[in-house]
Amino acid sequence: MCKYCFDEELLGFTSIDRFFSLENRAQERLIKKHLKLIDEKSVSSIDFSKAEESQYLCKSCNEIWILSIQEDFKRSFLIKEKHLKKYRNHFLKKDRLHKNGCIAALILIISFFTYWFTFNS
Repeated sequence: MCKYCFDEELLGFTSIDRFFSLENRAQERLIKKHLKLIDEKSVSSIDFSKAEESQYLCKSCNEIWILSIQEDFKRSFLIKEKHLKKYRNHFLKKDRLHKNGCIAALILIISFFTYWFTFNS
């Protein structure tokens, strides 16, 4: 990364303050013309809530960065465009595992109560 880009890719923010700090740095770099805002749009995020995505171009190294602002700041991210597809696929798999785990737990609970009421009646 060049000195005009963002310092690192961030996959989720640990606090709202860290998120605002990054947003302020992006604004400073836009004002100084180190970055150029090339696109802003509303998209459906990984968990199907709405997200605001901004694309920034570093004028020094031509790297494109994606800043996704989601309702839950912990799911927001700043990532290079070339890594975006891999990142989204990772979270889709993770969300599917979570969903399948919840369904399996629900089936076990229903099975337990069915068993319990069948043999204790």
